[in-house]
Amino acid sequence: MATTTVAETSTFTVGGVASATFGSIGRNFLTFAILALLAAAPQQAMAWYSTALNLSSPALAANPAALAPYFAMLGASVLVSVIMTYVLQATIVYGTVTDLSGRRASLGSSLGTAFKLILPLIGLSIVSGVGVMLGLILLIVPGIILALGWSIAVPVRVVERVGVFASLSRSWELTSGYKGTIFLLVLVFALASWLFSALGLAFAGVFSFAQLTKPTAFPIAFYVYSGVIQAIQSLVGAAGAATIYYQLRAMKEGIAPEQLAAVFD
Repeated sequence: MATTTVAETSTFTVGGVASATFGSIGRNFLTFAILALLAAAPQQAMAWYSTALNLSSPALAANPAALAPYFAMLGASVLVSVIMTYVLQATIVYGTVTDLSGRRASLGSSLGTAFKLILPLIGLSIVSGVGVMLGLILLIVPGIILALGWSIAVPVRVVERVGVFASLSRSWELTSGYKGTIFLLVLVFALASWLFSALGLAFAGVFSFAQLTKPTAFPIAFYVYSGVIQAIQSLVGAAGAATIYYQLRAMKEGIAPEQLAAVFD
């Protein structure tokens, strides 16, 4: 059971969101970590395979048919990655909201909820992604504002079961007045992600130049490290969005923890 509920807090702060997010992750670490690693594995496996295959090799250029297995694996990995990404998001949102409400979600119930929502979440991602991209192309700032305003659309869709555009509208409504705090949270998260990614690249670079026979090849440990970082980013991002949604509803609407989690019963 969660030791601190959001209903007990009266302000929406970077520290409060971070504390609740990592508290929920800690209480559900094994389940969340396994799902996050499964979501990251296909992409990193394909990245390693592409390097090992050496796509710029003259032999492959002279025999394009030899690339058929590569493209087959690429298509399969993209499909698996897309499915697992949205399963991960829905599962972590479900688990986080349930956990912060003082209950414990089972893996089976979390996955059951997630698989029902894959297609709607893909549609939501496409619509929001196009909107944010257009905003970034226009003047950058509108795109950032849209991204912040729509940052909790996935938790809205998972919990409230409304349509794609209703989820975006609801997310915008809930984040109204708090986009600055959400921006600070995203900024801290982005800086931490960049730091850990940079450490991995530095490690790979030193290791690669030490290999005189293949000076451009990254060690397999780099892809493992990248997969772990990707998994952590996905996990924290999804749990953070769920926590923001939870806190804003508790603070703005005075909804009780049990009421929020009851939608999953």
